[in-house]
Amino acid sequence: MRRPLKLQEQIWFTIDDLPVPLPSDVDFTDYLWMAEELEEFDRQVEEEFWEELFLEACFDEMLAEEEAQWQYFNSPQISNSKLNPEAPVFVPKFSV
Repeated sequence: MRRPLKLQEQIWFTIDDLPVPLPSDVDFTDYLWMAEELEEFDRQVEEEFWEELFLEACFDEMLAEEEAQWQYFNSPQISNSKLNPEAPVFVPKFSV
């Protein structure tokens, strides 16, 4: 990755200025638990992201279904109907 021109002109330090530890001095075994915690945190954040994405997709689908129902019930055929929506349910009786 290239640095911006303004930063390319400025040199803050060189590689020779950095302290380089000897390989025998570096022991990362004490820090392994940090790496495991970071991986667990990353996994949880990714899981939350996918859950939010799934919920958003579900809400979008529910909204689309609701809009489709509104379009159906507001159609001219339904709005001009002479049926009573508050009438009791018709249950046929058998006569012998």
